[in-house]
Amino acid sequence: LASQQGNILAFFYLGEMHATGVGVLRSCTTATELFKNVAERGRWSRWFMSAYAAYHAQRYDEAFITYQLLAELGYEVAQSNVAYMLEEGKVTVVDKSEFHVRALTHWQRSATQEFLSAGGEQHIQIDEIN
Repeated sequence: LASQQGNILAFFYLGEMHATGVGVLRSCTTATELFKNVAERGRWSRWFMSAYAAYHAQRYDEAFITYQLLAELGYEVAQSNVAYMLEEGKVTVVDKSEFHVRALTHWQRSATQEFLSAGGEQHIQIDEIN
């Protein structure tokens, strides 16, 4: 019940339970998903909100740099946002000739995380970016 209300500590303990198989069937996939949820609710979520605000204020380069940092930390939503901003051509801090290659890299990283959290059931088509 606590995890359904967004309690971070509850997510962590559920992850521990699934990782060790205490009280539930052991599931590394579920444990990873729960631990990822805990990690994404850390202090860097403020950075994400800052990037979001910058984007909506049309300060695209500022938003991009913050999203890029979060993307490198493995934040899936930031990876998707970086790819989207590159595809839309909303940034000036990256050479335009690199937009598609960088976008593809971030779409792939994001898709890999989504693929793993879905238990391998999603099929992502990336060749449309070419």
